[in-house]
Amino acid sequence: MLKNILAAAVLGVAASVANAVVVTFNSNGNFEVPAGVTSLEYLVVGGGGGGGGQNGGGGGGGEFLTGFFTVTPGEDFTITIGLGGTAPGGGTPGNTGGVSSLLSLSTTNDVTARGGGGGGSVANSGLGKGGATTGSAGGNGWKSGSPFPAGVAGGNGGSGGAIVANDRGGGGGGGAGGNGTNGLSGTIGGNGGPGLQSAISGVLTYYAGGGGGATSNHSTPAGGGQGGLGGGGFGGADYDSHTRATDGLANTGGGGGGADDGPGIGGSGVVVLSYAVVPEPSTVGLLLAGLSGLGLVRRRKK
Repeated sequence: MLKNILAAAVLGVAASVANAVVVTFNSNGNFEVPAGVTSLEYLVVGGGGGGGGQNGGGGGGGEFLTGFFTVTPGEDFTITIGLGGTAPGGGTPGNTGGVSSLLSLSTTNDVTARGGGGGGSVANSGLGKGGATTGSAGGNGWKSGSPFPAGVAGGNGGSGGAIVANDRGGGGGGGAGGNGTNGLSGTIGGNGGPGLQSAISGVLTYYAGGGGGATSNHSTPAGGGQGGLGGGGFGGADYDSHTRATDGLANTGGGGGGADDGPGIGGSGVVVLSYAVVPEPSTVGLLLAGLSGLGLVRRRKK
């Protein structure tokens, strides 16, 4: 019987450590570290960039950050979820996604993930937004007779795709895990770059994929480039077909697809926290002391 009681006690402690508690924030909020928690795993993803208009490039995926904090019970955090970048359409580039953050009110346990760059359009010479201080760069849009190099890589993501001379397909936005591809022809927009995976929620999931670039075809209403794994939106078709792009998936940080009058907005960001409650040493000590008082545990004689 004693063995069964002790085994149950030990198994109870092991179960509480092995079974992580996961808290997902899809909107702004607050988090207080529970009693018995000393380590906090986090995933913070910024908002995706909006797709560009008029043969526009796809929006870039938001910045993807993950890691661990050493925390103390009672420590308070403020959580901010970045909104997806808007996509005005017409000849206007997409806007950069919003910042997501996890900020401690009492320590330096802070992490900030920036938003993805917006897709390019004719209004900004076709160049996608994005740089070293943002998430992945947006893809380049098309501008008559002008070839562009790949967009500048941003954050921990890839660069947006380029267009080539006389090519009306916009480039795909960069994802957190790789570059977007170039627009290939008038009927094919560039694909969004892939995002990165995390299993913090208990399910292996992609986040921060780039949006697909727009295509242009007067006779065939073909769709644009594919969205990257991790919530990237699909590109739309321009001119006669005016097929609307799709938005980046909410709470993944995916970039919106490029199009003409209907580019996709970026997907909002997300913050995911995971922790295990570890019983204080005194808990086990009190249990053993109680068993000893009942005569169920005997001390060894020296």
